[in-house]
Amino acid sequence: MSGSVTRLLRVVVNDHLYLVEVGDLTTSPIVVTVNGQPYRVTVDPDDPHTPALAAPEVAAQPRRPQASVRPAEANPPAGTQVRAPMPGTILGIAVKIGDPVAVRQTLCSLEAMKMRNAVCAPRDGVVGGVEVTDGQTVAQGQALFTLE
Repeated sequence: MSGSVTRLLRVVVNDHLYLVEVGDLTTSPIVVTVNGQPYRVTVDPDDPHTPALAAPEVAAQPRRPQASVRPAEANPPAGTQVRAPMPGTILGIAVKIGDPVAVRQTLCSLEAMKMRNAVCAPRDGVVGGVEVTDGQTVAQGQALFTLE
């Protein structure tokens, strides 16, 4: 298949395996080869349901606004609750009430599916509340800490 960028996918449709090679997504039409049979595919550039098929320059555009949002997320208002990102067991609480913390500092570890995950401070602040204990099982979204 010609084109500068290609991807080979193994796709199962109705319990049938197909080897699909997707050609250069920056061109139109795109050449897609399914089990050795080439097809020319044209993607509607205005279709909001096909963002993955956009050219790399177009795909990068949605990411730019997120970068401008990150500084606001890095400095949420006082009284921020740090919540469990997933269900699991609290292991090794590293802070106590009154401790100053820096953004991305580990507050505790959360074991989920036999993997240990760090729960980090979303901003600089002071620990105003510790809502959990070592060994406690928590649900996703449960408050773990409060930062002042």
